[in-house]
Amino acid sequence: MGHPRLFSGLLAALVLSGAAAHALAAPAQTFTKKLERAVSVPTGSSLQVENLAGHVAIHAGQGAQAQITATVVAGGSDMAAARALADTIRLNVSTQSDTVLVHVDYPVQQHDRYHYIPTHPTDDQDRGIKVLGFHIGGGHSSSSFDYQDTRVKVYQGSDDGVPLHVDLDIALPAGAKVLVDNRVGRIDAEHLRNDLELKSASGDMAVTDLTGALKTHSGSGDMQIADVRGDIEAHTGSGDLQLNRIDGSTEVHTGSGDINGGHLGGRNVELHTGSGDVTLDQLGGDLKVETGSGDVKLSDLSKVTKVRVDAGSGDIGLSGDLSAMQDFTLRSGSGDITLKTGTPPAVRLDISGSDIDVDWSGLSHVESGRRSFRAEVGAGSGRGHISTGSGDVLLR
Repeated sequence: MGHPRLFSGLLAALVLSGAAAHALAAPAQTFTKKLERAVSVPTGSSLQVENLAGHVAIHAGQGAQAQITATVVAGGSDMAAARALADTIRLNVSTQSDTVLVHVDYPVQQHDRYHYIPTHPTDDQDRGIKVLGFHIGGGHSSSSFDYQDTRVKVYQGSDDGVPLHVDLDIALPAGAKVLVDNRVGRIDAEHLRNDLELKSASGDMAVTDLTGALKTHSGSGDMQIADVRGDIEAHTGSGDLQLNRIDGSTEVHTGSGDINGGHLGGRNVELHTGSGDVTLDQLGGDLKVETGSGDVKLSDLSKVTKVRVDAGSGDIGLSGDLSAMQDFTLRSGSGDITLKTGTPPAVRLDISGSDIDVDWSGLSHVESGRRSFRAEVGAGSGRGHISTGSGDVLLR
């Protein structure tokens, strides 16, 4: 009978601490205002949008101009103070060479520290749990960088700095080349026919239904990319990547995070993670996968001719129709390597590992040692190299 009381006591403590944290983090009054600009992007020019902190939504527009709507969110001890802080924001438009620049101007000469409380329901920093309406947990973070030639710092999850940020809604005309640099906060882009580049020092990104080339860069944040008809290049210093239905070459890098997804049908697929698992299915083209620490699982492969997989310490597994593979190298420092296929590739096999088990048809010129195995499979026209420092090898 004591457990319900204990839980109730803990819950009450959590609510009180959450309420206290909420009271510290939230300003007494919040004022919002909108700024709007219609921007023409001449043929052959590009559009660049810069913002310090906030949520950015990018989508297809109706006309020939880009429509920018900025929602300024400011806090203060009273409504007059919040309004005065909001009035310091400017939405400037200028032209530099062949680039139309839309810049959200912040009062960095008066304030070099900002407090960002995400207002969008999918913002990456709005984590933790909610108990009786209070947000508890989610962590604290800060990012420092130069903005308007001034070193500034943006805090999330604490009450340091002035409570000021700007959410952007960007409606784009088809065909315009676009760069969006949102230093802190989530970026969502969907239903576009544009070459698109997204940058963030700290923030998640989600891109869905894009016809055009895509480049993404985030110092820290997860990325979700789906239904892209064009080449993609994605980089995040720390975060997971989810990739689905990419009709174009794919190159992704994460310093620390998992890479998941499938239906990558481009000519080249190149995946790198310093620490994390790689799990993908329905792949084609040439594959290159590197992970410093993590497992690699590639399934439902077809029409793959060239494969390179390096796992510093992790298992490697390939399955599907591997008959088209003519050049593959699979290496793990300390992990098992498994290949499963109905029709083996016609290659000259060279395998090293602890326990080697090869059950493929069409083997000839077999040489088997304590930690090595060599053979020709079928015509032996290709090359297959498999090595693991302290793991087993299984071919089925």
